[in-house]
Amino acid sequence: MNSGILKINEYYKTFTKQEKKLADFLLKNINEASVLTISELSKESGVSCSTINRFAITLGYKGFKEFIRDMYHEANSLPVQENVYEINHENPLNMDIDTVIKVVCNLNIESIRNSLMMIEETKVLKAIEAIHKAPRVVVYALSGSVAPALDLKFKFQRLGINCEVYDNPHSLILSATTLKSKDVVIALSYTGETKEILDALKYVKENAPQKASAEIEISQMPCEIEIEPGMTVTFDFLSLNEEKNEENLIIPENACTKWMDYDKIKGSPCVRTRKQGDYLVVNSAGGRKKLNRVFIDEKIPAGLRDQIPVVAAGSEILWIPGGRMNEQYKITSTT
Repeated sequence: MNSGILKINEYYKTFTKQEKKLADFLLKNINEASVLTISELSKESGVSCSTINRFAITLGYKGFKEFIRDMYHEANSLPVQENVYEINHENPLNMDIDTVIKVVCNLNIESIRNSLMMIEETKVLKAIEAIHKAPRVVVYALSGSVAPALDLKFKFQRLGINCEVYDNPHSLILSATTLKSKDVVIALSYTGETKEILDALKYVKENAPQKASAEIEISQMPCEIEIEPGMTVTFDFLSLNEEKNEENLIIPENACTKWMDYDKIKGSPCVRTRKQGDYLVVNSAGGRKKLNRVFIDEKIPAGLRDQIPVVAAGSEILWIPGGRMNEQYKITSTT
């Protein structure tokens, strides 16, 4: 069952001025409002019918009828009590300490009560089964959600569950590239709207690649190498000739596409995970940096470093897909 009151409180800060006006009326008059038509609610609350319908859709309902039906159910099924959400939107500076204490306690009690209303037993059982079978559980959290994420990690580890917490935007996406099919991702967000968390989850859902588990040599080009289901690396040639105007030459490139001067590469390129002695040329003067130090500088969690695929020639790293490229092989005017 949806909870209209809970949703109104959660979305309150994102509402427009008119939507807040409607929300305030509903929170103060839930019993009376739950039996009104859209025209009557418009007249009583002082907002337009279009605002009311848009308000319902914003909360995740198909329209006003579904929303008001849910509100009616809540108004007639919950015990009569003080509306803690109405108090929550008051200025705390206008409250005495006794009221503040009661509001804080009641908000926590209400959160537990609302969680009980929203939890579906079948989904909980499904989550338990997935966590039980998972080789690894990863938790995504930022800012204020990090503390409960670390607490969750501690509890899981006491149960013998392999759990890792990723708490910065960069590590979220990198961890997604190492997930396997049975790994479980748990995302924590107080608002449910944290952009970095949602972006990471979208990436996981759509195309999270698997780790490179073996060394795959690139024997010929063009070629396409499927490291594991969900992750493919494509190698191809881009020919440059003297007749082309180099100033106007556009070389397609992004985080997942890099072009290199093939003539400079010594040995046979391959795709693999890191090995001892790996290094990267990090500047035009030929300065080297150990791959492990690159991972540390990029704040890549230790648990991910053995799983990230790299393109290498011997011990020299040519490219970390989605990350840094070897400076020695970049396209220049002499290529």
